[in-house]
Amino acid sequence: MPANDWRSKRQVVRSLLETVRDQVTISQVFLDRGFYQAGVIDILNALDVTYLVRAPSHAGPDDRIEDDAVVDPTYEVRQRYSPYLTAPTTFVAVPADDDEDDVFRFVTNAEVSAETASAYALAFRRRWGIETSYRKLTEFLPKTSSPTFSVRLFYFSVASTLYNLWVLANLFIHPSAPFPERPPLPTAIFRKVIEIDVFDYG
Repeated sequence: MPANDWRSKRQVVRSLLETVRDQVTISQVFLDRGFYQAGVIDILNALDVTYLVRAPSHAGPDDRIEDDAVVDPTYEVRQRYSPYLTAPTTFVAVPADDDEDDVFRFVTNAEVSAETASAYALAFRRRWGIETSYRKLTEFLPKTSSPTFSVRLFYFSVASTLYNLWVLANLFIHPSAPFPERPPLPTAIFRKVIEIDVFDYG
């Protein structure tokens, strides 16, 4: 996905959501800071899908955010260069001691109040587990320089299978909550146990 062309990014978001809608019902869409653009927000509004897009630290009111959540339903995300564009949305900022900026900022078209803002922020944080899963999956992914899609898909399928087996193994070792921050069975040991070595395939 081109990261420096707002037209391409909004078109990709539209195409992706329209394709997914043909297969499943979309409840909510969560997007990271890279999608905080007027063009993307405009497309999300037009598609009438409930969204939450994380906002950068400079977004929102200049007032310092202390203990209470800030909700601005009249907020606008602006494209400040040609083609100029303004997308209406709701800005929300939630104090978060564990966040790198101490404040979790996002824009949304959901009905958010100061009382429910923290719940939306928590829902967004839960998606980080998906990113962590993909990062761990790459530890099982053989490297290849092959441009053939079927080859690359096969390697990814093998890596996904091994990752799922690793998750199951950890659940057998520690089957109940609270779960430890680090898995009891590291991926390196798991690969040794099943005698899997990851080679560079040409």
